[in-house]
Amino acid sequence: MSTRKRRNSISRSWFACWHMLLLCSLIQTSLWGQIQSPILLTEGIGPVAAGQIHLDTSCSTCSPQQVSICAKSIDQVLFSGTVLQYSTMVSALDSSNQIGLPSLTQGSAAHYLISLDQQIGSGSRFVSVIESVAAGFGAPEQVSEGPEDQHSSVVTILDSGHRVVSWIRSDVNGDTVMMKYGVNPPVEIGSGSVSHICSVGGDSVVICWLDGTQLWYRVADAGSISSPMVLYDLLSVPTYLELDSDALGNLQIVTLIADQLLLLQGSMSTGITDQQVIHERAIGLTHLSFDSLATDRFCICWIQDDLIWRYTFNPGGVVTTETLTGISGIPQEVQVAIDAAGHEHYLVIADDDAWYFHDTPAPVAGLMIQTSDDGIADHTITYESESSGLISSHFWDFGDGETSASNSGEHTYLEPGTYIISLTVEGPGGADTSVLPYPVVVAPPESSMELADISVFGGQPVFHPVLGTHSAYLQGFQIAVEFDGLILDMSEISLSGTQAESLAPEFIISQINMAGADSSMYIAVIFDTLPPFDGRMMNPGTNQTLCTLDYTVNFGFPLGTSTELRFADGVGNPPIYTMYAIEGGFSESPYQIHGTVNISEAPQFLFVRGDANYNQSVNIADTIFLLDYLFTNGVASVCPDAADSNDDGLLNIGDAIYLLNFLFSSGETIPYPYPGYGIDPTVDDLGACLP
Repeated sequence: MSTRKRRNSISRSWFACWHMLLLCSLIQTSLWGQIQSPILLTEGIGPVAAGQIHLDTSCSTCSPQQVSICAKSIDQVLFSGTVLQYSTMVSALDSSNQIGLPSLTQGSAAHYLISLDQQIGSGSRFVSVIESVAAGFGAPEQVSEGPEDQHSSVVTILDSGHRVVSWIRSDVNGDTVMMKYGVNPPVEIGSGSVSHICSVGGDSVVICWLDGTQLWYRVADAGSISSPMVLYDLLSVPTYLELDSDALGNLQIVTLIADQLLLLQGSMSTGITDQQVIHERAIGLTHLSFDSLATDRFCICWIQDDLIWRYTFNPGGVVTTETLTGISGIPQEVQVAIDAAGHEHYLVIADDDAWYFHDTPAPVAGLMIQTSDDGIADHTITYESESSGLISSHFWDFGDGETSASNSGEHTYLEPGTYIISLTVEGPGGADTSVLPYPVVVAPPESSMELADISVFGGQPVFHPVLGTHSAYLQGFQIAVEFDGLILDMSEISLSGTQAESLAPEFIISQINMAGADSSMYIAVIFDTLPPFDGRMMNPGTNQTLCTLDYTVNFGFPLGTSTELRFADGVGNPPIYTMYAIEGGFSESPYQIHGTVNISEAPQFLFVRGDANYNQSVNIADTIFLLDYLFTNGVASVCPDAADSNDDGLLNIGDAIYLLNFLFSSGETIPYPYPGYGIDPTVDDLGACLP
């Protein structure tokens, strides 16, 4: 129900159930399985009391739910909530007067309203309101008139935006319920000592009040007010009374009469039609808190004999009644409020401090990935969250270093590889992560050039391989690369130890242009240019080493610094483009996979991948060494990463086959670090190299 109740001026009913949930983590009941950790709102502030909590119940899917909280000290009204991310309460009003009980409500678009009474010295009290609309609270505006003692206010903001304030005026003739609607002057509603405001939609409001044993009401709008009407006769004067109503006029009343705690239900039009006994032995009940979302979803809390009780009614008729044990200390105050999704929020004052917490469950992450292309880089997927629950944020991790905070969209994988996708959703109740149960496999194009992503350290000499994949026979190639010469001191573009060198190319030209952060280089290679023309060409293959970029990493850059080696087109004059010269005299532009160089700590020992016997060379002896270790109880490699020829994080026969294929069948080049020494760029469980 959207109506915001006021504190019972007879009982000050909020003061009871309040302490109940501060230490709820100590209570082992079905409720506390979902209770979130309490948030302290008043650290360093001093004693507070008379707390209020209000929720915007207009949106069941909004996350976070819009919660506003206030409390009072002797001369301040304090405020916190969603808008302040539940930080330490701030002063909404700093007064030289004594402050009475505040009443809090909120409208749309961060519109907050607090009514309160103030007292100057020993004089009469007067009622004021303070208001905040998307900014801080303004100066107090007095709404009561006259010299009488005026106090115990309640306030609401109607759907139309009008504000309505009700309070009690006390004089020698007794207590009178007052109301101020919008900018209209205050009017007398009737004799009585307890009032409630019930919004019933639009600009209409129902004022309910207690006069003796009878509950009365009047309906008002901006221009009129009905005659007083009796809603119900309780037959006895209640000790506590809480009332709530929805926009249709459905009514719920929780009251303590004698030793019975009662729930009365009905409507403004039919009166009370149902009465239930919630608790038959309510002797000693000291406090009462009640909130209702609908006639089939409400919660009642009370304190009795220093124990806190909770009675909840859920859709489907599920009723829970329980004492919440395990709390150290005597409860001071508790208030419960239910949000539009049916979750319970609590404000607790214990040891004069205010705490907030709730039972909103964590969202459940779910994701859907779809694609319609061939799975070859560049490979595009569509992603969509199928998560449920109250969600404040999405975080997609696509496994390639890229992320997204959107609910859905497209993502393109630029490099071949195997990628794990995960989605983490967060909400007021916590976080949950879902991982796609199968990896996204991106195949390399038939024609590509790749620079590996590697880790280096200051002062390290690096032989960075340029890998080529092509389905055609190559007569030659051109490679142009841009780089940051402030970080990488480039010395040579080398064919040493590569598949290209084995063909003894007859035309080689290269150039390095060191120009600071905008440095560049290029190399052009043709295998057969001189007679007798023998038609030598590079066979089709995958990850063949075309050349190495030989450089030293300059000192002075912090750990974590990264720089990119990027294939380029149009380097130099005349411009050099990255391309393959394929059989028949044709050119082909390969798919370009750029490389990243990350600066990390220097390891104790470097290694060359494939050097299983750790003798500083890669040859058939390394295959024999590895097979001897695997199958004839031979000695283990002192550098397991070096023996891991295929860089899959495991030592097995696959490494021997991979190495033989590279050495004798023009197979894929051994992954970095090869052909030079370096750091393993991949994380695995293999041990470090030994001296």
